[in-house]
Amino acid sequence: MILRYFLLPPMIPFFHVLAAYIGGLATFLVLDGIMISQVILPLFRKHVGYLVGDMDIAAAVIFYLAYILIGYFLVVAPAVASHADWGVVARNGALFWLGAYMTYELTSKSFVKGWSYQMVLVDTIWGTILTMTVCLVMWQILVWIK
Repeated sequence: MILRYFLLPPMIPFFHVLAAYIGGLATFLVLDGIMISQVILPLFRKHVGYLVGDMDIAAAVIFYLAYILIGYFLVVAPAVASHADWGVVARNGALFWLGAYMTYELTSKSFVKGWSYQMVLVDTIWGTILTMTVCLVMWQILVWIK
């Protein structure tokens, strides 16, 4: 019972959470798939091509599933519970990504030969916009359903 409360606060029904999660996941996959194939991979191949290999599908799936779920619990659910408006969701979604991804980008820049500031800026700006958008989509689904 305690675990159920932790995973699903009583104010938001499970199927509403599921709808928001699926909507957020679909949005993330479509938008990120386009950006990765058109901008991110060519940029990374240019600067650190020696690191780019075959995609580890299992790692990608784990990342996408977990990242959207974490964004839901840290940004979207608290916003819905507190009746926050879209501006709060946008700000917190952007800050969530900025904090998480800037850590990755700047750590990579400091240790990986060839990692460029262009890569840091492009990937961080994209991730910030993407995460903000995904959080807004999940929030909007919950607002519509409610």
